[in-house]
Amino acid sequence: MGIFRFWSSVGWLIVLGTVAIAFINIINRAIMKKKCASPLQFLVLWYATTTVLFGTIYILFWGLNAPDLLPGFWIALGAGVLVGLGIHFCEARAATIDAGETSLTAPFQAMTPGLIAIVALTLGEFPSKLGILGIFFMASGSWILLVQKKSSGVYEYLGPLRQLRFLLPPAIKRKINAGPLPLELKNKALAVRLSIISACMGTFGLLMDGLYTRRAVTLQGLALACMVYMASSAVLFLFWYLIKNDATPEQKRGALSFFIKYPGLLLLLGISTAWIAHVFLILPAFSSTYVAYVGTLKRLSIIISVILGRILLGEGQFRKRFLAACLVLFGAILISTDDLPTLLSVKIEGFGF
Repeated sequence: MGIFRFWSSVGWLIVLGTVAIAFINIINRAIMKKKCASPLQFLVLWYATTTVLFGTIYILFWGLNAPDLLPGFWIALGAGVLVGLGIHFCEARAATIDAGETSLTAPFQAMTPGLIAIVALTLGEFPSKLGILGIFFMASGSWILLVQKKSSGVYEYLGPLRQLRFLLPPAIKRKINAGPLPLELKNKALAVRLSIISACMGTFGLLMDGLYTRRAVTLQGLALACMVYMASSAVLFLFWYLIKNDATPEQKRGALSFFIKYPGLLLLLGISTAWIAHVFLILPAFSSTYVAYVGTLKRLSIIISVILGRILLGEGQFRKRFLAACLVLFGAILISTDDLPTLLSVKIEGFGF
């Protein structure tokens, strides 16, 4: 696909989809920082609402007819659902933390292309020189985010080396005598750790998105896939909530009432609508171009998230976080020249996917 044909057919739609992703990030943060609902409560309500909207769209356009699907569709979709549970729980949990501002977490959550390159190494697919340079730029963006706000001098800018221990689990920190963390850094470390975990799982999730979208064949098949994805996720999150209730007494009493009136209802409908928009704008491109191209353009959402975080939520450290987001995006562009996701997709199909 030539560059002009790419942008005239799917490129501009993907860019619009990245705006929808940015609004998902912003609304997620706006809801969760209110602490009116626990992460699992919110995810159950969000996914259930989106399922109803998807179902309405499906019936209006295709009735009760089932689409023709390629073999392996349900396996890829099931794997995508399981990975998605972890991704969205980590994102929602990070958004509840005071330090978990969208402009901080979004660049870390967008590290998926770099992690894909690392996974590729373990499977014998080596990135090119441009791919290696892309990993460097992504790492540089992360480094900038970890530098403290008032750093001055060479020693202070080496701070991220000391902060790496903040990302370790508590048990390991105790073994290496890392010492107690100030509350502010502890919250930041938790938000960053959750974002990185989300990106790690997103590495596999991106591959599954490409597989089940291509096997869905048509837009009807994609709509069915996403409706089943959201419905099954809502049920699994509800089951998770019943087993391990993560709500405070106030959240148990007030979560539902918050989301059935203004502004909770508007926010819930807004994030569900943005989710549906990003699905129909971005995912069809997996069937007509490389997974790497789609995944890279999706990273535009981090820059938009940083800008919207500043405008709509008043988040600070804008220049530093905007620079970090640009470095992560540039790194993703360089890594995409290898199209490692397509190579990995072929390999994991050999494992039964």
